[in-house]
Amino acid sequence: MVQRYDCIMVFSSVISDEERDKVINKLTKVIADQGGTVVKLEHWGKRKLSHSVGKQAIGYYVYIFLEMAPAGIKELERNCRLTDTIIRHLITVEQKGTKMTDVSMEAKEQKEETEEAGGKDDQSSDVAG
Repeated sequence: MVQRYDCIMVFSSVISDEERDKVINKLTKVIADQGGTVVKLEHWGKRKLSHSVGKQAIGYYVYIFLEMAPAGIKELERNCRLTDTIIRHLITVEQKGTKMTDVSMEAKEQKEETEEAGGKDDQSSDVAG
């Protein structure tokens, strides 16, 4: 049974674009070798990490939406763990009715609405403290 997965990888920000592309090509080959298909691949770019990983405060984010049998995910997970240039990764099963892309688009729309409303909303009032 083929399932849909969201995979987000955070690469070290100090590697070159060529090195990163080489790793991404290797991982897409692993997906294909395991009988899966890459539906969407997005480069989200460099972003500040919420907390430092090692001595790195910035990472390069890559998103892959894929379809694969659950047995193949173990091999993809293993390759992500063994790749030194990937400092963090997360692979989740798509829940019916919700896609990671829907969540990211919703966040983008909220940000645009906030900017159109005249700047950042004060969200500190939502936090108890």
